Amino acid sequence: MKVRELIRILQTYTNPEEQIIAQWYTKEDVDNWFEDENTVTTKQWEEVVERYSYNSCQQFGDDISEQLQEIMEEDDE
Repeated sequence: MKVRELIRILQTYTNPEEQIIAQWYTKEDVDNWFEDENTVTTKQWEEVVERYSYNSCQQFGDDISEQLQEIMEEDDE
């Protein structure tokens, strides 16, 4: 996703005070994930961005759901 697309989406929110969960990564962020001296090439980064564009983000939603369930259970104790 290009930054301008994210900005366009965020501008559609009618309540700028609403709290949301957002997460993003840049190529520079992920370059530091690997122990060897290799960095991600621009071509590799563009490929993973393309692949991720079609991801439903289900894992991200599942993680949020699990954490909320834990918080709700803690509040019930």
